[in-house]
Amino acid sequence: MADKRPAQPDPGLTAAVEHDELHPILRFLTDNLKVIAFAVGGLILVVALASGYRAWRDSRLADAREELGKLVAASGENRLTNLQAFAEQAPSALRTAVLFELANAAVEEDNQAVALEAFRKLRDTAGGELRATAELGMANALMATGKPDEALQGLKAASGIPEAYQAPMTRARAQAAEAAGQWNEAIAAYEALRELEPANAEFIAAKIAELQVKQAQAGQAASAS
Repeated sequence: MADKRPAQPDPGLTAAVEHDELHPILRFLTDNLKVIAFAVGGLILVVALASGYRAWRDSRLADAREELGKLVAASGENRLTNLQAFAEQAPSALRTAVLFELANAAVEEDNQAVALEAFRKLRDTAGGELRATAELGMANALMATGKPDEALQGLKAASGIPEAYQAPMTRARAQAAEAAGQWNEAIAAYEALRELEPANAEFIAAKIAELQVKQAQAGQAASAS
């Protein structure tokens, strides 16, 4: 007949407890049960707060994107002013897009001062191709306001230009140097451009010859004065 007496506690475990021979991890758990429970509760609270913050942030970003879309699609004399105001308080995750749209709007409205500032901020915050685009935008704005020397200085200082932008940057440098009357710089830039754009070699060679004539004429004028 089966023995129906109640099961007795494991004498080994009982003895271990009585003689303080529990494994250190088990002893830690039993001694710190309340602290652990509090910590776990705190962790759950932190996770909940973090999730709530992310949801709020994503919602705010979605609202900002919608607002930017409306401003870009708008027309009228206040469009540029509204974009400028929006750029001041837009979420950081949207800052690059806002600056790009502001710069484009300023170029469209021929407001070179606003375009220059927007492109400058974009250059300082973006990287890669967008940074190169900003460098070109700054150069164009400076050229449009009669400051080819500053445009040339900025283009020469530009670094980390992606390969796809080497030719446009070199062309811009050549044009800025020519506008500034820096013939040696212009000729050197066009010679570099000829290597980058072999398909346009004939046109570029003619441009170099034209600049060499201008350089000689400038030298003669300087000697005569």
